[in-house]
Amino acid sequence: MKRRVGFVSNSSSCSFVVNGLKIKKDLSIIEKLVKSLYPNRYQEYIDEYTDGETSGDVAREFLLEEELLDIFDDDETGYSNKDYMVIGDLITHINEEMMDSFEIDLDDPEKPESIIKVIKVLDKLGIEYKRVIIGGTMMC
Repeated sequence: MKRRVGFVSNSSSCSFVVNGLKIKKDLSIIEKLVKSLYPNRYQEYIDEYTDGETSGDVAREFLLEEELLDIFDDDETGYSNKDYMVIGDLITHINEEMMDSFEIDLDDPEKPESIIKVIKVLDKLGIEYKRVIIGGTMMC
């Protein structure tokens, strides 16, 4: 997080907290997830925005543009790890001086629903994951 005494210019970064799943950094996994979770909606996206081509990159853009799940996989998203990425739900972010309040019931295995859906697909595909809560600074 940028700190400066005295005059502070507009910053293009903010802090965040995410509830997600840490998986191997492999965009083919994202493509498999998207095809399993949102088959019709993804096909409509492909038909409208590509020449019928699909790939992990296209699937990643689909998730981000449609705001279905957040992906943290590089310096810009605030989670830079050469081997892993985190897919999940942005719990809160600090854009100014205050952070939104939040509470997560970690005893409720059915929440958040979007994570549970992803877990079911990962389990079906035999892809390893770890439930994590991450935080950091990202470009806003």
